[in-house]
Amino acid sequence: VRRELCGYIFQARVFAMKIWSLQALRFWAALSVVLYHAYATTQRLSGHLGVLGANGALFGRAGVDIFFVLSGVIITLTSQGLSAGEFAARRARRILPLYWMLSALYLITGAVSGSESWRETITSVTLWPALDWMTQPALPVAWTLCFEMLFYAATTLVIWKPRLIWPVLAAFATAMAVRSGPITNFIGNPIILEFLLGVGLARLPRWRSAIWLIPIGVLAIGLFGPIGYPPFLDVPDFLD
Repeated sequence: VRRELCGYIFQARVFAMKIWSLQALRFWAALSVVLYHAYATTQRLSGHLGVLGANGALFGRAGVDIFFVLSGVIITLTSQGLSAGEFAARRARRILPLYWMLSALYLITGAVSGSESWRETITSVTLWPALDWMTQPALPVAWTLCFEMLFYAATTLVIWKPRLIWPVLAAFATAMAVRSGPITNFIGNPIILEFLLGVGLARLPRWRSAIWLIPIGVLAIGLFGPIGYPPFLDVPDFLD
């Protein structure tokens, strides 16, 4: 009981602090994702990318990366004092009901039109895309949840048995080195490093002046984000 109470007190303190820099980053990340989808729609309908061109689309896509880093930070802070079962249950309650409800609409529509395959059904229900080939969920934007759930599963294992962090990290490093098929491509996707960056950031000592690193980061995205990346990718490309 004391352990549970300490956990609730810690979480209450975290949320009472209202880490405003994180709240602001969440807003800008969400706005960036909206910008990216607006660019994609504009390009599809008109063939043009607007005033900022491809760089604007790439800047918008960086919002997803910011979300993944934020997820690492927030999960690290809010999982303190929770058991593995409590953590997994809370994540499931927060994510799955609404997701499954929306996915059901897409699956039913796909079944009626005959465009849905058994692979998309399995991926949509389980959020596991690495089948005999990389398969996107019926709700395409849920590709980010595939990585979120992978991160939550790894976190649950580490909370259950902290020493499992080393096999988990070894599995990720091995998969990233091999990358020879859908399973290793998904488990070893370098985008998972963004969650780990968030975990590391959450464990750094507090430094108020670090807020000035945000405009530096925005400038870095604008300068270096376009290098080596096409402005638009399909969902399987992100998963792969």
